Amino acid sequence: MQAMGKGVENALRTHFDRKNSEGNKRGWVRSNFWSKIVKRGTAFTGATENEATVTIASPAFVHKLRGGTVRAKSGRMLAIPLTNQAKAAGSPGEWSKPGDGKLSFVKTPKGAFLIYNRGFRSKKGMTAKGQKGEAWYKLVASVRHLADPTALPESGVLEMAAANAARSQIAAELRRRGF
Repeated sequence: MQAMGKGVENALRTHFDRKNSEGNKRGWVRSNFWSKIVKRGTAFTGATENEATVTIASPAFVHKLRGGTVRAKSGRMLAIPLTNQAKAAGSPGEWSKPGDGKLSFVKTPKGAFLIYNRGFRSKKGMTAKGQKGEAWYKLVASVRHLADPTALPESGVLEMAAANAARSQIAAELRRRGF
């Protein structure tokens, strides 16, 4: 069972590497979620004579697997990046640094709140994107995500990984005993 659990762990890690290499829908800066969060949280955690346990210790993975609604934990709103630069900068709080320009809140006629980058200064001190700025984040109270049907590999892949690991373990034991 230990060998089978390790085989499933390896199959999951390979799957998460493959998912990570796909990138994101918009082609923006990658967070490497599948390798940094999910793959690192995946481990064979125990076995009995009847079962093996592989744990994926990531609440964010459960959200990808099942879908659901994300609400702001601190503050009242979630900041959704609208540009690659905003995605790379992280949350608005992480981005706001002296000399990087200014973030301002704007309410639209539809009631959505946007954070604009106004008067961003380049290294030469020139104003980029004009004084009007550009929308970098949309503020929302919550976001609903659908379940990702490819979050886990197909069950046949995991079954095959477990069976191959068991066969290898049995063959090694038979060799050890001189058969």
